Amino acid sequence: MDIVRTVHGALGESLAVIYLLIALGSYLRRRQGGLPMWVVGLAHLLIAAQVVLGTVLYSPGAAGHQHLAPDHRLSGARRARAYGRLA
Repeated sequence: MDIVRTVHGALGESLAVIYLLIALGSYLRRRQGGLPMWVVGLAHLLIAAQVVLGTVLYSPGAAGHQHLAPDHRLSGARRARAYGRLA
């Protein structure tokens, strides 16, 4: 479970940077039609991987479940729902 926790944490931290870069790239390329869809699709794929890893890591019975902040699960579910609406 340590590898899942490490990947989940690193991916979560890097997704903030990735989405900021996508926003900046979309703004800079707004006159050319924005970024290519494969770039945006790749970012959405990484979000899906983050949600799946978080679900596996923090499911009941997992080692990290006891150390989970109560609002982490709720905020993750809200983010997943919001990202689903964007897709």
